[in-house]
This record gives sequence, C-alpha cells and structure tokens, in this order.
Amino acid sequence: MSSKKLKIFLVMSGSATAIQDSEIMYLNILDTLKNLSHDITHYDFGSKWNDIKVSSDDEKKEILTSDILEEFKKDEGYDLFLSFLADLYVTPELYKEIKNICPSVNWTCNSHQFDDLHKEISPYVDLNTYISLDHKDLYDSVNAKSYWMPMAANPSFYKNNKDKDIDLSFIGSAYGKRPYYLWRLLQSGLDVGINGFGWGFDKNLSNFLRLYIYPLAIPFFNDSSKLHYIEANSRTNILKLLNSSFKVGEPLSDNEYADALSRSKITLNFPESRVNHDYMNPHVIKGINFRDFEAPMSGAMLMTQFSKELEFFYKDEEEVVSFHNEHDLIDKCRFYTLNDESRVKIAEAGYKRAIAEHTWENRFNKLFDVLDDLYNIYS
Repeated sequence: MSSKKLKIFLVMSGSATAIQDSEIMYLNILDTLKNLSHDITHYDFGSKWNDIKVSSDDEKKEILTSDILEEFKKDEGYDLFLSFLADLYVTPELYKEIKNICPSVNWTCNSHQFDDLHKEISPYVDLNTYISLDHKDLYDSVNAKSYWMPMAANPSFYKNNKDKDIDLSFIGSAYGKRPYYLWRLLQSGLDVGINGFGWGFDKNLSNFLRLYIYPLAIPFFNDSSKLHYIEANSRTNILKLLNSSFKVGEPLSDNEYADALSRSKITLNFPESRVNHDYMNPHVIKGINFRDFEAPMSGAMLMTQFSKELEFFYKDEEEVVSFHNEHDLIDKCRFYTLNDESRVKIAEAGYKRAIAEHTWENRFNKLFDVLDDLYNIYS
C-alpha cells in the first residue's frame, strides 16, 4: 500500500435501497475514502438524474453522461475515475472517453440483474468490481475486466452497543423468500423484529388480483406461468398474514438502522437472489451482502444463509452461524436465543474478525494496490 494520496473523481449517490433520503453509501464508502485522506471530487448522479426533466430515459442518459464528462474535465490530473453507475443512467461513451484520461472502475452489487444493469457499459470500463464469486462469469461473457471486491462495513458508523434488548431482528426488504422464512419463525413462537421496505400489506387492486383473481385464472395459464402466479398468490397471502397477526415495522432511517443492529442479540440475513428477480429461476445466487459485515461489526451474532463464500470471511459456528433451510433456521434461532453464553462468544468473535479484516478501508487499499499493478495509479 502506497502512502501517496490519490486524486479521485467519484460518481455515486447516497442510497443503496429504496428508502428515501438514505445516505448509507456515503456513510460507508465516501466517508472511508475521505478518512484515507484521498482527494475526492464527488459527483452526486442521483440528484442530477432526478433534476433532468425530459420524457425519454434514453435522452436522460445522454444528458447525464455529458454532464458527468463536463464536470470531470473541469479539473486535471485525476488518478482514478471511480463510479457506482449502471446501464440505466449512462451510455458507454462515458467510459470510452474517460479511458484516454485515467483508469476507470465501476463498482457493482446487483449483478443478478446483469443484463439490465451492467451488460452494456461493463466492456468499456477498465475494471468492474463485483461482490459475489458467481458474478465473474457474467463479466467474462462480455469480455469485461473484473475484480472481486466483497462488501464490508465502516466501523466509524456501526457501533457495538453492549446493551442489547432485541432478541432477533431482520432489517431489509421483503425480497424473494424472506417473507416465508420470517413467517415460519413467527409461527414457531420466535419473536422477530422486522423492518424494511415492502413488508406492508395494502388493500389495493394489485393485492386483490393476487389474492382472489389469480387462483381463478391459474388453470388457464401454461405450466410455466402457473408457477409464477401461484408464487405471487402465496407471497401476498403471507404478507397479509404477517401484517394481521404480527407487528411489522416500517423502513428505518440510516441511524435507526445502525442503532437496531447494535441493539440486536441476533441479526438474520437472507442473501439469496435470483436472476432478474425471477423467483422460479432454479439458479439461486447465495453470496455475501452488506448485512454479513454490518451485523458482526455492530456486535450482533449473525445468522445467515449458508454460502460457499462464507468461509472466505468467517469461521462458521465460531464467528457467525449459518443455516441451510427453514428447519435449520428455526432450530438454531431457538438454541441461541436460549443460550446466551454460546451466542455472546460467537458474536464477540465475529465482531473481532469484522473489525480486523472486513472494513471498507481494507477493501479499498487492496483495490488500489491492484490498480497500481495494472495502471500505475500511484506513479
């Protein structure tokens, strides 16, 4: 790691979720880069995108691409163009032009939506980062250079509160099979605090169709479509039951989120995703996500879905606990909510590992060393 400080043009917005006014990315990544004393010029593409008032998204992409280039060229001597962009926002022309000036890196975390988000621009980026090993083949398929840069957490934001008054928590969206898993835990008598986007149940036309019309129409669809409508009906029924029988919380602000993690004895995580959100797709991606680092760094015992990648970061059953299915999840949640000594021992070990190895500072220092080997960015 060089002692030289880099001059970086950073293109990112604050939110990694659908939660309004979230700045979780700034609190993790922008603050880390500033703490490393790099010279950062920050361009908030999210605000600019919202300010562009044209009817066509393609036209918005052209305008945003031009504006980023204009701002970038106002100064000289950048060592790195670091972006958090997708095909939805810019055209490949951005990276084609940047290539003649300095190396470019585009950070990605939703490669399970690769065809929609990254397929177009990634071949023109000097180095694309991805968070799960399964994603490398996607970049290889379009001859795009890529680098595995797992998620991490910022210890300046996530704190280990010794006074933990939440037995079990899940804080995240109602994505995929998460409603089913949490419904089964609650059915089993375990008290789970749930907060996040999409957990509410509204009496609207969409839910009416899923609950009452889909079952009538299912016999008339082909076999493949039947499964999709059955899944939608089941999912909606579970959300209705969750809201009628249990307390389901709203999305939390960034500070409320960090506070809830720090007060949790056990935090649950369900990192599985499906290609293009197709829940019937047999290819299930089980990688590692934000919560796998945020929870241990907050002093909670992490209970997460088993992934082959987990062994790269933690010792299972010693620093975190993984589960393989709903029955395994229920059994382990019961055990660790009743056995404080075992839970605390694992939580403390996970905290020490996260603080020592899984910070954004460590991740970026390693990335910059790789870039120096490739492009001499420290020269």
